[in-house]
Amino acid sequence: MVGKRQSMSPLQRRTVDEAVVAYVEWRECCTAVWDAYRRWVSSPVSDAALWHRAYAAALDREEAAAQAYGQLMAFVGHLVETGLDYELPQAA
Repeated sequence: MVGKRQSMSPLQRRTVDEAVVAYVEWRECCTAVWDAYRRWVSSPVSDAALWHRAYAAALDREEAAAQAYGQLMAFVGHLVETGLDYELPQAA
């Protein structure tokens, strides 16, 4: 027997949309980290410090995106677990 399919509320739909956007933003930051790393390791010695700073900044952005995505996924997990439907916490 196939279970009844439940439709998503507007909040649930928005939450899923935000989760997808957060994932894409995190993956884009991951790509930027690898790009910055390649520029750093292939740069001439005279430019290495500059490219290292760019690499470190890309790592910081990736970490922030990963944390935002992780927090959102924890919230999504809570909604799925409890079946609750309430407002998303506001980003800091």
